[in-house]
Amino acid sequence: MGSFAWPLTAGLVVGDIDWTNRIVTIERQSFPRASGLSIKPPKGRRARQVSIIEPLEPVLRRLTMRQARSLPLLRGPHGGVITTATLRAATGWDELVASLGLRGGAVMTCGMRVQPGSRTRASRSTL
Repeated sequence: MGSFAWPLTAGLVVGDIDWTNRIVTIERQSFPRASGLSIKPPKGRRARQVSIIEPLEPVLRRLTMRQARSLPLLRGPHGGVITTATLRAATGWDELVASLGLRGGAVMTCGMRVQPGSRTRASRSTL
């Protein structure tokens, strides 16, 4: 079992949730490209499973209740596919990064990674 980054979350469909075993199966990733939405296998090209943690269960149950298994698990504010750009705007990501005193590009939404040289090692571990 493991964790996963935003493009993998955006690629989830309702049928990826297995309530019997309390796991999410990650089989695809979704991200915007200039030519449109791109959906492809995750890195490593293999499906993997992640345990559903207790605090997320009520949210996942609400998102999956009475939904067709083929529907996207998460949707954007206007009912479309949710993207990194939509997430960035909805969470005020740029403002959050600025409030932490970080410069543009120091913290990236794709994996919540801190770029080398932007902060000390000790302060990176607290983000």
